Amino acid sequence: MWYRIAKRNPDSRPLFIFDIDDTLVTTAAKILVKRDNRIVAELTPAEYNTFDIQNNPIILKDQQTFGPGIYDFDYSQFMDSLLFQKTSAPIAPMIRKVKALLKNNPHGVIIFNTARSDFDSPVPVLNTFKDLGLPMDKNDPQKIHVNRSGNYRDKIPTSEKKNKLLLDKYLTPGHQFTSVHFWDDDAKNLDAFLRLNEQEHLKDLNLKAYRVKHDGSTEVWNDKARQRFEQQLAEQTKEVANNVGVPALPQNPEH
Repeated sequence: MWYRIAKRNPDSRPLFIFDIDDTLVTTAAKILVKRDNRIVAELTPAEYNTFDIQNNPIILKDQQTFGPGIYDFDYSQFMDSLLFQKTSAPIAPMIRKVKALLKNNPHGVIIFNTARSDFDSPVPVLNTFKDLGLPMDKNDPQKIHVNRSGNYRDKIPTSEKKNKLLLDKYLTPGHQFTSVHFWDDDAKNLDAFLRLNEQEHLKDLNLKAYRVKHDGSTEVWNDKARQRFEQQLAEQTKEVANNVGVPALPQNPEH
């Protein structure tokens, strides 16, 4: 059902966009939260998505013990291509979804848009997806391109970097796409994507966003889905706060 909009019209040209981490695969890569050279926390991509480096209970507990300090994120593990290749575990329903879209949309374009910046080598990463049966060779007419929005050095949130890449490379004025469909596990990225309709040349473009859950199932991203997600986040933050013994503050990350 999720691909039939494009399938009904053989002349349609949809753009299908997939995040990578916790959307297509999971890996062992962690974002490190550091204070000077000390590691305060190790975060999965899902944990990082909602980690407020100012108000998170883990940070507040650390400040109770050591006093005020400066905390930074260390993304170095996300440049390690061999770590990516060795530890990637496919999220099977999403890989099947990509393959079905390739099969049923001859004029469609599929891209991956990750928040990562350049890997130390692209070869292990591309081979990982090739081993999953996806077209990554440059001469393949259905080649899937891996876009790395983390290469933008602007001091803007990840969600805006992802949109900037789309606007710079794919959704330029005069583009030929008839609809755009976006899968991501991060609520902020989904919200930002839907705001692309605020661009004058995209105001009438059909945009569809889908949140990918931990088990690979998806839900259409709308107001009701956002309310459910925010309630779950509040419950998770309260649980972490109880575990470390500090008050739970609202989480509003700005990375």
